[in-house]
Amino acid sequence: MQRELISSKSSTWNAIAADPEFLCQAVEKSLRGSVQCISQSLRIGQIALFVHTGTTYELAAGSGVPRGHQYALEAGAALQQLFHSHTEPVPIGWFDGTAHILGEPLDQETSGVLASLGAEDLVGIASENQAAGFLCLGEKAGGEPLTPGDVRLLQAMSYQAALVIENCRLSTALAAEFAERQRLNWEVSVVREVQSRIFPTARPTIPGLDYYSDWRPALGASGDYLDYFEMTEGNLGLAIGNVSGKGLPAALLASSLHSMVRALRLSQPCDLSELVTQIDESFTEMCPDNCYATLFVARYDPLQRRLHYVNAGHELPFILRKRGRSYRTIRLESGGPVIGMLRKPGYREGSVALNPGDLLVAYTDGLCEVTNPLGEEWGWRRLLEAIESCGGRTARDLVDYVIASAEKFAEGAPQGDDMTLWLGRVADAGAHLDPTFAEHKEMIATAA
Repeated sequence: MQRELISSKSSTWNAIAADPEFLCQAVEKSLRGSVQCISQSLRIGQIALFVHTGTTYELAAGSGVPRGHQYALEAGAALQQLFHSHTEPVPIGWFDGTAHILGEPLDQETSGVLASLGAEDLVGIASENQAAGFLCLGEKAGGEPLTPGDVRLLQAMSYQAALVIENCRLSTALAAEFAERQRLNWEVSVVREVQSRIFPTARPTIPGLDYYSDWRPALGASGDYLDYFEMTEGNLGLAIGNVSGKGLPAALLASSLHSMVRALRLSQPCDLSELVTQIDESFTEMCPDNCYATLFVARYDPLQRRLHYVNAGHELPFILRKRGRSYRTIRLESGGPVIGMLRKPGYREGSVALNPGDLLVAYTDGLCEVTNPLGEEWGWRRLLEAIESCGGRTARDLVDYVIASAEKFAEGAPQGDDMTLWLGRVADAGAHLDPTFAEHKEMIATAA
């Protein structure tokens, strides 16, 4: 990080990252003794060191400078001339109370500050052709002019001050950046903690269904969204989505999406298309322009072994159905556009019967987009092969194996996007539903 800052000094000078007050305090601590030494050596009663802080020059150190005054000067064009082709002290001319340098009058405010300091000469301090600051010199004892030896000493002081100011500037900029990173890390940790609570940990028991999930945020905070919950009549609700963008903004929107689904999931338990329409309206109202989210919402009826779903532009979930030694892939096609993008889009509900032994897989695109150091993507085909290669395992073992396979493929390359995987297995033939559960559902249906 320090190497990057040092290699881009120009941008650091033009846009100060550090707090000006903190910068001046650091310069004073480093140069106060040198300023006092120059004052004594040259027998100049008043010397003030000003530091360029972006738009102004702020007093950083001084000798014989009156206390209780605010010393700050606008970084005008006339003062900037001190740093171009003038390595020696520049005398100040006074005409009718107005200070002139190099034949140019200064504004009244600047003239007033220089007058209060008894200014006779200014010595520019430059670094990398940038304005670092200047020394303001009062009258020498006895009114004597500066000697060539005095000038050489001031030039050496100017060079030393330039190095010190640059080091202080870089140090304070690093400190400011470190503090900002610490603040962002804290915010990310808070969001991560919130998301860890949002992502479900308890799994409702659904007869005849073994399911499991896992997620991996890329930047500490995730734009992926996953939730599952028990619905009326013992059905399982499933929602998985992906908010556009990354980091904190996407994580906040994903948390909002979670709240919307949770709030609306019981309002229309049998009409998923209406549920997604309401979520789209709420999400559109609160999300920024050009922001959207993919969303797959499903309801699984374990008694009928039927999955009802709406796919709002999400990465297509799929069913793997065993056929002899191979699998048949059934993709759950889209039921409408992404949410938050179009005005009042239409959504349609689909349904599919699940057979004993079927595997239902839902995921976010970051899983397939895992990239290795050669730039190759893991891809949907490798995801499919990983699941098929050990399709007989439990849902948890399958999820762990798939994510481990993707991470092994990456070979340590940074994760570019959040990745989430949910996998469910319908009980094989011979595994029966709890009879009390079936009887309970039948009683509910009869009463209705």
